[in-house]
Amino acid sequence: MKISGNQVESVIRAYTEKKMKNNQESDRNDNLIMDDVVLLCAAAIDVKKFHSKYQEIPDTRDKIISELKQKIQNHTYDVKGQMIVEKIIGREIADLLIDKDET
Repeated sequence: MKISGNQVESVIRAYTEKKMKNNQESDRNDNLIMDDVVLLCAAAIDVKKFHSKYQEIPDTRDKIISELKQKIQNHTYDVKGQMIVEKIIGREIADLLIDKDET
């Protein structure tokens, strides 16, 4: 399963917007100018962190694919059930965040 760059950016955007919204609602009675500055700083830090992780993802997956093909041909490819469940749940969460962002 391959997650596109647009999907990653949508998840990051949805996360940032939700976090900013939650922070704005909880801090509504405080100084609004200071809250906005703090929220922008926190959101920028989160976006920067996620962007750096995104940049670490290899552009070409040829090496990964060739290694998987070799393992399958040698009958040494072993997938743990927990890994499959984690990927399915992660995909569902991403889809829910994207769907929530679009509505």
